[in-house]
Amino acid sequence: MLPVKKDALKKAKRLLVEFLQVKSQDILELDNAHVQIHKAAIQPDAVLEYGDVVFIVEYKESGKAASVENGILQLKEMDNHEKMLVRLLVVPYMHDRGRERCRQEGISWLDLSGNADITGPGIRISISGWPNIYRQPGRSSGVFARKSSRVSRVLLYHAESAFTQRELSKITDLDEGYVSKIVRSLERDELIDRLEDGSVRVTDKSLLLEAWREAYDFNKQPLVKGHVPARSGLDLLS
Repeated sequence: MLPVKKDALKKAKRLLVEFLQVKSQDILELDNAHVQIHKAAIQPDAVLEYGDVVFIVEYKESGKAASVENGILQLKEMDNHEKMLVRLLVVPYMHDRGRERCRQEGISWLDLSGNADITGPGIRISISGWPNIYRQPGRSSGVFARKSSRVSRVLLYHAESAFTQRELSKITDLDEGYVSKIVRSLERDELIDRLEDGSVRVTDKSLLLEAWREAYDFNKQPLVKGHVPARSGLDLLS
């Protein structure tokens, strides 16, 4: 079960204390006034100070492509001119694509499963190999299963349009309750936006496609191995 944000941030601080091999009181919790924010709607989830270094922390409930991308964008809107800065993205478990995007964008990260890649002034932490302790089979990839993916297809085909859940139910020929569940999952993973009237639309087409691709990574699918007797390649193909 995923932790609520408050508990997740507490665990992130405990892990940071462990990784830095310092005492808990050595890392101070600051308020948002210590951070310069370029967009008024964005606020850091936590601001931690260790010596001359300030960690600006953003927590996301998923370490998959879309959530990580949004976290990176939000962290880039935050700055601090008084102290040396580390932008730190915290997730339950950071997946491979998310790790690569953080590396490309120069964003440090830490996951609650115990893995981390943090770079800052006098700081270099690299920990990998710990399994996803929050793994829930089918939780995210289920929205891209053959039946449920009808919702994503409609949203992608009409990316400039917004749909109510009832409209999506009629177009996809899926039960309204089933559509509601899919929409909640897509919204939770920050793949769609919900407008003031309750309708939804795609946040970013490329992110939705990347999330779909990630869910269908061949190496993550169950493999069934077998042998077929054949005298030639053509015979085998037939």
